[in-house]
Amino acid sequence: MDIYRIKAQHIQNGVPVPGQFLELVAGLTSPGFIAQGDWYGVVVDQAEFHPFVLTQNGYCQYAGDKTQVRHCTIVARPVVVDEIFEITWADAEDRYGYQVVSVGRLNA
Repeated sequence: MDIYRIKAQHIQNGVPVPGQFLELVAGLTSPGFIAQGDWYGVVVDQAEFHPFVLTQNGYCQYAGDKTQVRHCTIVARPVVVDEIFEITWADAEDRYGYQVVSVGRLNA
């Protein structure tokens, strides 16, 4: 399986938010979907870092705290540059949009 670093810029109303982005290291299937398994990432908000695990069911588990779980739509379709996905709380009230800016293969 090929492993990739996926970088995505936080966007609001279609505009990038400076200093806010996400990086995810994950396996991708041949059609470009996130592979089954648990993958590791971080949300960066200026100088704050929020590590998470993206679980195979599409949830982000933040810093080991079982109460800090969000759903991530990146698992719903192939990962490609310019694709937009969301991270939301379970109640779907709190939504964060991200646009993929790069997908770089890490293993040879």
